[in-house]
Amino acid sequence: MRAMILPVLALLAACGEPPEMSSDEKVAEIEQANRGQAVAVTPDKILYPDIEQHGLTDPACAFAPDGGGMAPVALAMADRAVMKVSGEIIEFAPDNGVQKGPEVAWTKYDGREWSLRFGLGQEEAGALSGKRYEASLELRDGKDRTVYQASGYAQCP
Repeated sequence: MRAMILPVLALLAACGEPPEMSSDEKVAEIEQANRGQAVAVTPDKILYPDIEQHGLTDPACAFAPDGGGMAPVALAMADRAVMKVSGEIIEFAPDNGVQKGPEVAWTKYDGREWSLRFGLGQEEAGALSGKRYEASLELRDGKDRTVYQASGYAQCP
């Protein structure tokens, strides 16, 4: 039996360690392993100091998710949309190839890393100022995978 084990061990020792991978090969392997897995995003509330600091005073539909209070997580305007992610205001440009929604909002906006889909539904009665709509918001990554999705309402001018 020892006679059989020794040649096998000798062959294994001759193989040595696998060759070292280059950094590009390592990155490619990691990207391949991560393909198909979207990283979830949780938007922050856009507060009054954010509005002042970033000049977000244009008429906008302000989206607040159900159960999230009154502070919006997205503002959809005629010339741009914004969200706050990880404490940073992210801007999106309107996608002129899609349908413009009611009011000032577009149904889709594009950004560097993500795209934003904004939908307005039925208008709710009894809004104190402006118009209040049932609304949905969807944030997608560069591979068109949903990373945030919520239903709620939008307060529009």
